[in-house]
Amino acid sequence: MRKKKRPSAALGSSQTPALPNLSGPQTFLDRVSAKLSLMPDQKAFLVTSVALFFGFWTLFILYIQFPQGLNFDEFHYVPAARQWLSWAENRNYEHPPLAKQLIALSMAIFGDQPLGWRFMSTVFGALTITGTYVAALALFRTQLAALFTALITGFNCMVYVQSRIAMLDTFMMGFLIWAMALGLCAFFPLFPDLSPESEHRRRLKNLNLSGVALGLACACKWFSVIPWLSLGAIAGIYQLFRSWGITFGRSTVKSELAEFYPLPPTGIPLSRFIRAWISIPVLVYFSTFIPFLWITTNATGHTYSIKDILFSNQLRMWTGQLNVVSPHPYSSTWTQWPLMSRPIWYAFEPSPDKQWVRGVLFICNPVVIWAGLLAMLWTFFDWLWSRTFAALWISATYATLTFSWMLIPRKLAFFYYYYPAGILLSFAWTYMLHCLFRNSSRPSRSSRASLIAHLVVLALTLGFFIYFFPILSAWKIPNNSYDRWMWFRSWI
Repeated sequence: MRKKKRPSAALGSSQTPALPNLSGPQTFLDRVSAKLSLMPDQKAFLVTSVALFFGFWTLFILYIQFPQGLNFDEFHYVPAARQWLSWAENRNYEHPPLAKQLIALSMAIFGDQPLGWRFMSTVFGALTITGTYVAALALFRTQLAALFTALITGFNCMVYVQSRIAMLDTFMMGFLIWAMALGLCAFFPLFPDLSPESEHRRRLKNLNLSGVALGLACACKWFSVIPWLSLGAIAGIYQLFRSWGITFGRSTVKSELAEFYPLPPTGIPLSRFIRAWISIPVLVYFSTFIPFLWITTNATGHTYSIKDILFSNQLRMWTGQLNVVSPHPYSSTWTQWPLMSRPIWYAFEPSPDKQWVRGVLFICNPVVIWAGLLAMLWTFFDWLWSRTFAALWISATYATLTFSWMLIPRKLAFFYYYYPAGILLSFAWTYMLHCLFRNSSRPSRSSRASLIAHLVVLALTLGFFIYFFPILSAWKIPNNSYDRWMWFRSWI
């Protein structure tokens, strides 16, 4: 009986790429590259996700007791969490409440100490890594691409530092990356069901959960509104182009990645998208303000009302954002962030005898930020040539998260605002490596070379992470020895 040939599939589609044709004797490297070039099965996916979460959570929580005092913006958010624990009016009124409520929950469990302040951040940092794995798997459809994206994200120094401090951005990005990942899974299911009804329900579930995560991200920090609004704008333009019958011509580069236009049909009506990405996020966002109904205001002596939650609190937050104008020695502008010209010392604690110091430097891994910026440019220009959805999603999301700071009316900004955009650089790295080894006339050789290239970049990323680790983790180092890590005067 003649065997049916296994069909190849577009990356970013709902099918699994075909196994590379490896001619001749297979080495261990051949077998590994062949295995990693496929989508994992559900068991392997679950095992990988759990391993990534607990592996990086363990890395983040070790040595979490240092710095022993409040670290950078913990001076704002830990006192705010204490006020939630005592049901007192919150003084940090310029931000939504959810992230501070999560810090308060952590402190209620582990106490008012460094572990209590930062435990929940380690959890959301690990969730961020797992979310990048799921999003990359939906986009690229191979275990190699997804694992590589997650690992270089995890060893990106800024993710490590941000996962060990009680700040709002950690929680915001944890929810935001899952909103993106689940939204991608609504279009490109990881494990398509044989039953159309079951697959349709799974798509709807992912879409609705994406809206829930988006609402929770906005309830941590308002910056999440930016990708939310851009999502609506892109979806609206896409529908407009479809209704007008606009096309973009043929791509000039052959690629197995899914084209960005038209997207694969989901079978989900427009009304469900509106409910998932508008109604659900709004309801979820305002639900996080419900605890205010049990808090007495100092101004009136009465508890907050529904009207206060819907209007007064929101206006107060907006006013608070505009009034943050105090100068800060580590402030910077968005034009400085892509080149990392002004990182931030979150903590710098010398010993009483000045013999040693513990420091925490918020910095990005050089392999990710500088080479990743070149990869992002590659991704953008490849989109012009190949018309792939992955390239459009990566470059458009990065541009939104970065260039939106030109319009945000906040007078004081810091390098850690680049944190969400910095994570997108990992996806650009993955896309560029994919492009370098696509359409080869020698699949077996290309598969091995691709695996080696991924391992080399990962090794370089890990090497720089280890190099900077002492000033990321507040290790005790000799006083003045921190100069060896200060490559530029602007880093001090």
